[in-house]
Amino acid sequence: MANDNSLERNERLIQAQYRLIEEIRESEERSRSLIASLPQQIWTTLPNGTLDYANQQMCTYLNRSLEDLIDSGWVDCIHPDDRPKYDALHVEGVRLGKPYETDVRLRDSAGIYRWHFTKVIPLCNELGVIFKWVGSHTDIAERKQAEAAMRLSSLVYQNSSEAMMVFETNGTIINVNSSFTRITGYTADEALGQTPAILSSGIQSSAFHEKFWKDLKSTGHWQGELINKRKNGDIFILRSSINSIFKEDGSI
Repeated sequence: MANDNSLERNERLIQAQYRLIEEIRESEERSRSLIASLPQQIWTTLPNGTLDYANQQMCTYLNRSLEDLIDSGWVDCIHPDDRPKYDALHVEGVRLGKPYETDVRLRDSAGIYRWHFTKVIPLCNELGVIFKWVGSHTDIAERKQAEAAMRLSSLVYQNSSEAMMVFETNGTIINVNSSFTRITGYTADEALGQTPAILSSGIQSSAFHEKFWKDLKSTGHWQGELINKRKNGDIFILRSSINSIFKEDGSI
């Protein structure tokens, strides 16, 4: 009788283990189905760093089969200049068991490198032990290009020989370049929060200024000569070109 009870308990344990394995398998299938639908490149590794999954988006971008990626990994597709930074973050992340992220350039199927935001997080069981790492690559090439364009525009703005200022629709000055200070005598701290009226010489009529603002608001730009006054009181004539920056909804 004791042997029969022992066999029955073992049978129940075996069945419970099979059910648990089946639940884990179904859970992984559901997770991978979800991952496959995401636009990002997604990959997973075992705790020892061995890659065991990559979604189709990643395989397509790298022009590698899943079997090839599992066999040889993906880090060889990182730009050589970005590889040391990624490797250092990876080693530190694995040592601490913490998420890590960085921007790297990844080589695509045509051999062209594009910027990606890479984030890697650990998955832990109920005991806090890492059983898998999940990583993602999100294409940020357009964002990087926009940032580079903004940096270039900023350099042009700050280093232009012409006085430049940016003001709100209510006329409040929010930015000036170094040439503005050189030509007008007003520092950035003195100009910010003021209006262009600080340069007014009082020579041009109120009707002129009313038309100036009316044209600027109606057409989005104005060009002409302004008779201004420097901080030290000197009068100077400035050939000016003013343009509005529009939002997506068409408002200034």
